[in-house]
Amino acid sequence: AKGEYRFAHLPPGDGYELTVSLPTYATVIFSDLLLGSGRTQEQSAVLQSASDVKEVVRVRGKSDTLDTDKVTASTTFTSTFISELPILGRDYQEILVLAPGVSDVNKTGNPNIHGARDTDVVTLVDGVSTTDPFTGHFGQNLNIESIQELEVITSAATAQYSRAQGGFASILTKSGSNEFQGTFKFYARSDRLDGDGAGVEDPELSGGLQGDKTYTEQHFTDLLPFLSLSGAIVRDKVWYYIASQMIHIETPVNAVSQAFVTPVYGNRTFAKTTWQIHPAHRLTFSLILDKERRENLGIDSL
Repeated sequence: AKGEYRFAHLPPGDGYELTVSLPTYATVIFSDLLLGSGRTQEQSAVLQSASDVKEVVRVRGKSDTLDTDKVTASTTFTSTFISELPILGRDYQEILVLAPGVSDVNKTGNPNIHGARDTDVVTLVDGVSTTDPFTGHFGQNLNIESIQELEVITSAATAQYSRAQGGFASILTKSGSNEFQGTFKFYARSDRLDGDGAGVEDPELSGGLQGDKTYTEQHFTDLLPFLSLSGAIVRDKVWYYIASQMIHIETPVNAVSQAFVTPVYGNRTFAKTTWQIHPAHRLTFSLILDKERRENLGIDSL
């Protein structure tokens, strides 16, 4: 009655459309709206009399170039951006270093932000910390296909963040919707696709020594299939999302005195069930499984 409206708990993403209509007034359509995670999108609408306007008015949505209400320095990566990245491997830790001020020189998956220690980065998955309290490093891997949005906060974090002097990696996972969706992806890498095989080892890793020449002759194959399913258990009430990934990674190693291939086998599974109890209340249960087995570390009977 007062011309105010609100749509709660819409999943983040782009391509939204808002239609405003009233009898005897011209219909206004706002298209290509982008909804950010954890933010409120405001959209004002003015209706004109149908006698003055005969056609339907379409307004293309456009976000503000600069958000003056936000003081936090952060970089946000969407699921669409992540899926198109040409990164080696499919780990979310490799995305963190794309943010300004973030680096991971040793390639350990524990970056430092603006020169802070690598133990001063807290990773949050849907608001829950997955940082190992003993080592201060990341405590769990995540199926990269289950990430809806990844935000790297480098400075001026708000009061809801704590226990980190370097920065934060806030991950929001995907949820199901009323529409059934399924995705299958397959990533493969092999020395058989590259004439140089394992290539040349970084001199810093072997002290400048070439080591065993058979290193460049090692055969390796990486296989990473992904499968995700989502939909509604009870339409408009209960939804599900499941993503599974198989890991088969073979890494050639130059140990100077010998060369060998270290394989990693495992799987990463993410399952999430969402229940809309009330228009203002939502209950979510999520399960994260991360299993890896590493073999052949170059140790023999001697």
